[in-house]
Amino acid sequence: METLHLKSKRIWMFLFVIYLPGLSAITRPPSINIQPNYDVYYKGGETVEMPCVADGEPQPNYTWTRNSEEFNTSGNDDRVVQLPNVGTIVINRPEDKDEGVYQCFADNGYGKSATININLRIAKLDQFAIAAPIIHTPNLGDPLTLDCVLPDSVPSPQFYWAIRNESHQIAIDYDARITLDDEARLRITNVKAEDRQEDRAYTCIALNRVARQVVSGFPNFIKPRGTVETLHNVNYMWASPSDHYGLRGDEFKLKCIFSGNPTPVVHWTKMTGGTMPPGVNITSFGPELIFPHLEFSDAGEYECVGNNTITQTPGRVSFSLRVESRPYWVDGGLKDAEVAIGESANFSCKAGGVPVPYVQWFVNGVRLSGVTDPRITNGRFKVLTDDTAMMINVTLADAMVIQCNVSNKHGYIWGDSYLIAYLPMYTIESVGQDYINVTWSLDDLDKTGTVMFVEYRKLGDSEWMNSTVDYKNTRTTIPDLEPGATYELRVVAIYRTQRVESNITQVATTADDEVPMYTIESVGQDYINVTWSLDDLDKTGTVMFVEYRKLGDSEWMNSTVDYKNTRTTIPDLEPGATYELRVVAIYRTQRVESNITQVATTADDEVNNSRPLSNIEWILGFLGAVVAVHQRHIW
Repeated sequence: METLHLKSKRIWMFLFVIYLPGLSAITRPPSINIQPNYDVYYKGGETVEMPCVADGEPQPNYTWTRNSEEFNTSGNDDRVVQLPNVGTIVINRPEDKDEGVYQCFADNGYGKSATININLRIAKLDQFAIAAPIIHTPNLGDPLTLDCVLPDSVPSPQFYWAIRNESHQIAIDYDARITLDDEARLRITNVKAEDRQEDRAYTCIALNRVARQVVSGFPNFIKPRGTVETLHNVNYMWASPSDHYGLRGDEFKLKCIFSGNPTPVVHWTKMTGGTMPPGVNITSFGPELIFPHLEFSDAGEYECVGNNTITQTPGRVSFSLRVESRPYWVDGGLKDAEVAIGESANFSCKAGGVPVPYVQWFVNGVRLSGVTDPRITNGRFKVLTDDTAMMINVTLADAMVIQCNVSNKHGYIWGDSYLIAYLPMYTIESVGQDYINVTWSLDDLDKTGTVMFVEYRKLGDSEWMNSTVDYKNTRTTIPDLEPGATYELRVVAIYRTQRVESNITQVATTADDEVPMYTIESVGQDYINVTWSLDDLDKTGTVMFVEYRKLGDSEWMNSTVDYKNTRTTIPDLEPGATYELRVVAIYRTQRVESNITQVATTADDEVNNSRPLSNIEWILGFLGAVVAVHQRHIW
């Protein structure tokens, strides 16, 4: 059979997506995601760093304040350096004068994000007060307390007791007989002869790890009297405050120390509020109850009981434990708000805390009461309750940063979120020789009621043209373009009277060329056969397939072959029906479509009621059908 080769114009097509969430792909207020702790300590003369890093589009610029006044990082000779592209500052050779309350701000013109207030303090540890050595002379078996008045320290020091002489010291191993109270005093429940250390002194030691300093108090010498230990009933010696509170999440300790000889044994019980909490540790050989992470459920009445073998009535100490807390988020904290034009943005700053915290709102780092921005003062920003706020009828000009400070006597938390309005997503769906197709998401368009269209011009031209669609359409074609030319496009959205433009994108139409030849080989009642030239496929390495649909349907189906096959059958078609076909070629990532061709399958009666055709009649009829198909092609 003679083959009719139908040549189509090459229409190179590809797909890429540009997301335009509120110009979020173009602009977005900053959001600080790396910042210091509330307290930062440094050792004098040693470099200290305060990180401040934000994201946003465009990238933000950074500024700092110290003690609420502008802090110029370049105005401190070479000691203060701000790292490139971030707000992090490094202070070299810091001095006492560098102490203060710092705050970092990130501003990109679409909003201003702020860190918490950072308390920068120099670490230091003073010397103990000078005092003469003290000699203690208790009777064997008696209790003994060695006092320690800790020196001033920033941050608070760690402390312990050691036995030392002029050359070295040995830290004391605490046990049920010898322990520390919370005020750094050494408590000995009963003195033993072994407590005499001759020329070695008991000394209180204070340690500041940040300053890397250790200082020692005055020496204490123990010289017990007698040769036989005196026995003593259990007596109260020291305990934590009876009415005491701890902070949720912190480690918390209750301690009671009893004197007596023999050494008292201490037990703990929870008197009210349920059983002893799981995970609670008893240390120091009984006298100390430790809550690793205090919870509200740990509140209640606790009792420690001390006893020894000669005591008739045990010693008892009761504690009323209350649990308070710094503010904490109950719904994850303040969240970024990306809303459609014309919608409302809601801000929730819900937090817990004991005592109940109070909330203050900020906009771009400025307390709400001091904001003069007309976008806020025009009544569209509303504080609904103490901890919720709303921005109504959001516009693209409303890009900003909303903040809240939640405080009580134990501290504060800082919420920082950005607000932006976004546009529906759009897609540059395909590009051909003489057209560009653009589509939108119908859901987004219905939500915003936005009218979308594309403005375009050939690169180098000054005048913009447009292809308009209303909000119910989801696709537009820019037609009649020049093959192989570069065009500038921008997507425009109009909501009410507000016009928004995307950034300009350059898109090149495809140049004129050819795809491999193909043949519509035969058409039957329920099939269409299509063949290709193997030589052409080998040359191009192109994967070929046919997309087809019944006339009037919207969804395309396809029959796929790889590049080694030269024939495909479109099966299971309806007799006597008209189908739309297009041949698709894909080379690497490029997609080529022919124009759409209409082909009708043969009807039942065309087969059943006809006599068999002679070879000549069959050939002439087939050629006529091919010519008819060829005439309907628009290539």
